[in-house]
Amino acid sequence: MTTTLKIIVTLQKGRLRRTGGGLALATGGTSILVGAGVAAHGAAAGAVATSDAVWATGKLQRLHASSFASTDAGTSAGKLGPNPNKGKASDHGGTNHNKAIDDRVGKLKAGEQYGEVRNIRKNQVQVDANGKRVGNNRPDLQYDQWDGQARKWKHYNVEYDNNASNSAAHGEKIRTNDPNAGVELNILKD
Repeated sequence: MTTTLKIIVTLQKGRLRRTGGGLALATGGTSILVGAGVAAHGAAAGAVATSDAVWATGKLQRLHASSFASTDAGTSAGKLGPNPNKGKASDHGGTNHNKAIDDRVGKLKAGEQYGEVRNIRKNQVQVDANGKRVGNNRPDLQYDQWDGQARKWKHYNVEYDNNASNSAAHGEKIRTNDPNAGVELNILKD
């Protein structure tokens, strides 16, 4: 695994020093470690740390971490996509198109046929299994499904189209952006 880290830090108080695993920021009893295993420590009110971003308030007066990218072979490095909307979005496409998407969202949420799923997205920019943005296109539906054999989450993209040529173009774009994703193409019948 390769970890790329670019961090911008602006401080009014405190000091920044490099550690073996990344960067450490210390000020008045508060320390934040940024690196391969990101963690937050200390008394910073409202400190939040994830592998994708670190924001702290309180004794640290300004800390901004940007452009975190943690990549595995075969996945695209990029910024995080938007938070999953859980399939709750305004109508998308015609009535039959939107109904097909909403019906599938209902089945995913109910656990019907699909098992354990998370990160349901309706008409949002394409992301990979790590939630990283991989394109500007907006698949009709995206979700992650647990693969018990591989013991990891697999990302799926679903498209509903009225004709085969549009469907093929959507599938090609999705696969180009994320070759590891599952792609399901559906032709709607009038």
